[in-house]
Amino acid sequence: MEQRRNQGPMSLAQITGSNRQLPSEPQQYQRPSLSQQDRKVVSDVFTQLQNIFPAWKHAFPTDDSLTGAKREFAKALIEAGITGLDAIARGMRIARQQDIPFFPAPGMFIKWCEITPESMGLPAMGVAYQQAVSLRMNHPAVKVAEKATRYERKTLPEADYRAAFDRAYQIAVRRVLEGEDLEAEILKALPTREQVQHSQEYYRKAGVKGLALVRAKLGKNNNNGTEQQ
Repeated sequence: MEQRRNQGPMSLAQITGSNRQLPSEPQQYQRPSLSQQDRKVVSDVFTQLQNIFPAWKHAFPTDDSLTGAKREFAKALIEAGITGLDAIARGMRIARQQDIPFFPAPGMFIKWCEITPESMGLPAMGVAYQQAVSLRMNHPAVKVAEKATRYERKTLPEADYRAAFDRAYQIAVRRVLEGEDLEAEILKALPTREQVQHSQEYYRKAGVKGLALVRAKLGKNNNNGTEQQ
């Protein structure tokens, strides 16, 4: 028992005893089969969701519809890779925060299970961006992302800066999640073709300069040929 505790939380795949490996070669897609343990885990999730969302009977008025929904719910979770107990617990925590009576669709519950800044107690992406723009950051992750994109904030159009900040903040959030050094430098992304475009005047001057270099080189070669003669 002590050994199991030290190994960390079990995943849904481990609980079910399934070993679903990716095929080594492309094969025709097959929907995942469900074991009794799969059904038991999803049944427990359903029971909790039924307690949270009292209008669930409107979605599943019969036992057959409820059984089919549980089966599709389990397949959706496995296909989306939401099999860890931590992820399911995160989804249940967000489910309890909802102010709606109706039972969530599988896709909605999957989104609740996914890691977001909010699920980790960090400012949401939009909130973090507004804090960076106003220079009123209240979390170290936002401060790191703002520092990493300070030059872009001063030089790029708003849309391009937003993309740069979102990328930096996502990296900072991942570092918080994985316990990495938050203060480590965030490397710059390569600029897009649109971001490195210049004005027509810039290209005209560059062309004139390049032509002058070519002429100078040709003139030097001609002079060397004359001296050799």
